[in-house]
Amino acid sequence: MCTELPAFAQNASPRFEVVGLRIVAAPPKDHDDLRAFNQTPGTTIALLLRQPAGGLIAIETDDSRLEAFRDDTGGDLLTGDDSYFGPFGSFPDVSDDQTLALFELSGPGMPAANAKTVTAKGVLKVKQATKSAKARTENVVLAPETKFEVGDYAFVITEVGESEWSDAKLSLTLKTKQDINAVRAMRFFDADGAEIKADVEGSSSMRFGSNVTFEVSYGLAKKVANATIEIDVWQDLKTIDLPFEVSAGVGLSK
Repeated sequence: MCTELPAFAQNASPRFEVVGLRIVAAPPKDHDDLRAFNQTPGTTIALLLRQPAGGLIAIETDDSRLEAFRDDTGGDLLTGDDSYFGPFGSFPDVSDDQTLALFELSGPGMPAANAKTVTAKGVLKVKQATKSAKARTENVVLAPETKFEVGDYAFVITEVGESEWSDAKLSLTLKTKQDINAVRAMRFFDADGAEIKADVEGSSSMRFGSNVTFEVSYGLAKKVANATIEIDVWQDLKTIDLPFEVSAGVGLSK
């Protein structure tokens, strides 16, 4: 069965807004524990992407580009401490209605003392989709090393046990080499066909060249040995480029 998200205003263009600004100076010598906001030195801005047409699935920070990050005196905020981890924050958020996304940009440099604004320019890679279809497989043994297929997806269960993060009765981790971002939802059902409440406890990905492995952990509200597993998969998933150029001052200019 294929489902489609409600139609949004098709003529509304994506828009970026600056919703946060953080500037952190280096801590006093030999006092790394005295860091402002408990953050590394540098400049960070938080951006909100508004896409009224909906369909936002994920922000691809690994493939996005921050081409310039400067203050209005010409200072380059992308130069500075060698411990700098990269320009995009690790955990972008997408709203449940898929019309908003929040992410961060940062650089190790600080604006000049007489600077009034900072400007960031780049290209954001965004996954979007609006249509999905369901597939399921029955009687999956919930044990380590169990392999199973649901629709076009192949999974391996790597861990099963008690949850370390919640009150869930059972925690299991699944691994796949297919893009987990294309899975809109995963559901678990007991032997009687009743859906078991399941929450995502964590997810990660590992990239080796062009090969990517995805892992996702679920906490189930009921402990069962076997389950029917259903996935809802995006059918029209695609990646688009959204160029951005924003400026921010104390008043969070947009």
